Amino acid sequence: MTTPDTSLDHAASRHARQLDELAVNRLLDALWRQYPQWPSTFGPCANQCGSGLAGRGSGPCRTCIEHELATHTGESHAKEYHAAIQRVRAAEDAIFHRINPNHNKL
Repeated sequence: MTTPDTSLDHAASRHARQLDELAVNRLLDALWRQYPQWPSTFGPCANQCGSGLAGRGSGPCRTCIEHELATHTGESHAKEYHAAIQRVRAAEDAIFHRINPNHNKL
């Protein structure tokens, strides 16, 4: 009787985790990009989700990115991360506005 080659199973499992980690990293970056510090271009959501939100560079909107992130991390983690980005950008805006009251005004 032969035993299954668990080293192949382990390698496949490790590869799947690496792909998932890469997907999560890309989604985290994409979510940050929805909150640029400086003026940027936005257009209709690439997913045509109907949220009414625009995506940076006409890519997916922040709601679509958050939903996709939730498929990897769970809804509560995705929402928590999204809210943290919003808090950081608000704090940055307050700091820059303190230095220059016309900060981020076109």
